[in-house]
Amino acid sequence: AKALSGTYNTFQQAAKSLIESGKKIDIVDSRQNSGAEGLLVMKAAEMIKEGKSHEAVVETLKELRQKTKIFVSVNTLKYMVRSGRVGKVTGVAGKIINLKPVITLDESGAGQILDKAFSTASNTKKIAKRVGEAYERNADLRYVIIHAGAKKRAEEYRKLFSKRLNKKPEYIMSISPIVAMSAGVGCVAVAVME
Repeated sequence: AKALSGTYNTFQQAAKSLIESGKKIDIVDSRQNSGAEGLLVMKAAEMIKEGKSHEAVVETLKELRQKTKIFVSVNTLKYMVRSGRVGKVTGVAGKIINLKPVITLDESGAGQILDKAFSTASNTKKIAKRVGEAYERNADLRYVIIHAGAKKRAEEYRKLFSKRLNKKPEYIMSISPIVAMSAGVGCVAVAVME
């Protein structure tokens, strides 16, 4: 997501000279990160393999980014405060009340607290509800599970969502250390593409 990283602007700059030399390049702001961005990349790769046109791939990605969401179970706001994603006052208040929020990305790709929970079990229920709502809108949805040093919780999510959605995740993987710095060790997330 352009709002979360300088990568988008770096690619824009790198593409300029190639575009000027006649190459067909579009840099699409996914407005996503981590597993949600991975789902978009998978779709693009599939379309390219199927021989779809450049324009069709770009347009499909722009449409699907609106139907792709990530729901992150965060144990503490400490790491989000450190990275500047959440203000200090919110972080202190969250610590006092033992807040375990569900984080998502808004339409611009910026992080936001979607749901508030005060236990890991409640947090998981809130994510399951959100994923269930997406499934009701489109039973053909695709999903992935990502985690930061939380293999056990990721496996619990795999069991829960494989049963609830009657399909396996596209993949389960550990997130990058950069993302883990913001969300914190122990976080687990589900990304869905409707």
